[in-house]
Amino acid sequence: MPIYSYECPACNLAFEVQRYIKDYRTKEKCPSCNKLSQRNFSGDSIHSQVRLHLSEIAKVGHYAARQTEMKSNDELNEMRANFKTKKQDVELPPGFSKLTKEDYVKMPRKPRRSQ
Repeated sequence: MPIYSYECPACNLAFEVQRYIKDYRTKEKCPSCNKLSQRNFSGDSIHSQVRLHLSEIAKVGHYAARQTEMKSNDELNEMRANFKTKKQDVELPPGFSKLTKEDYVKMPRKPRRSQ
């Protein structure tokens, strides 16, 4: 639910109210002086979020995002630190060489078959 910000013109009290999106036009009274308050649109916190149920997830990316949401920031940082993404230099057997990007670009392409 979004959080709407209000400010009372009589007593200058700023306060927030949480309500449904459909009730965004509802007037709000000041909690201290009970007078009608004005809406402060710059302070509103309105976020929309679509969440799939685990049974509806069909893509690995959605599943990974859901699992990430369930972890704390400390757990995520520890996982990232332990995740091995660096390439390791492995010595190739005799007679083999590594393929460079330039070699790959120069490789002959097979012509496509016409259908």
